Amino acid sequence: MVINITEEHIAKGVRGDCGRCPVALAMKAAFGPAVRIRVSVFDYEVHSITRELPEKARRFIHNFDQGTEVQPFSFEI
Repeated sequence: MVINITEEHIAKGVRGDCGRCPVALAMKAAFGPAVRIRVSVFDYEVHSITRELPEKARRFIHNFDQGTEVQPFSFEI
């Protein structure tokens, strides 16, 4: 599954919030609103299944949380 982080996700994202960062918002859009998503700098959780995030997504979250300008991108899970 490809996750696409858009300008809208970035604009609506909340720094330091594992449920409302741009990556979490994009994953919620891909999985649907009924699915519980939690994202950290290291991994993501869909319902209660946890998997490691790709390095590209980890760097994005770190940069976003630090206030560094970020751009839309995609990654596969």
